[in-house]
Amino acid sequence: MQSESDQKQIDMLGDESELNEHLEAVSEWLDENVVEYPEPKKVRLFNFKRISNDYVPWDKRTFQVALDDTILKDDIKFEANGAKNIRLYWPMFHSPLGAPCSYKSIEVTVDTVRAIEHALKIGLKEDYWQDNYSVEFELSKLKHHVFKM
Repeated sequence: MQSESDQKQIDMLGDESELNEHLEAVSEWLDENVVEYPEPKKVRLFNFKRISNDYVPWDKRTFQVALDDTILKDDIKFEANGAKNIRLYWPMFHSPLGAPCSYKSIEVTVDTVRAIEHALKIGLKEDYWQDNYSVEFELSKLKHHVFKM
């Protein structure tokens, strides 16, 4: 048996104007609620915590991020299988306004993401699992040495 919201979503597919209105409403909601961060001068990763994991080969953790002096509200999750295989999981909005989709709740620059991934790879060789582990770096120096194309 379908719920009312499931039936409304199915019904909406048949009405193009209603679907377009809903897509526009979701887009406006995302514009108002997704937090965009400009490229920072420095990035700090800290407060690493292990997540219990039944799938042994992947190490799962959460950590916090500070971009310059702004600490992101939500933790970032990642999985690692060796120093070369890292997956980042950003905070998400799930089904905003009933849309059958998920969207990142924050936006950061591509170079910020690359810098975080690089710092995590370095951390995999160190003791990042300890409670006091923290790494901070200047993005401009990292871009100069790591991101050369």
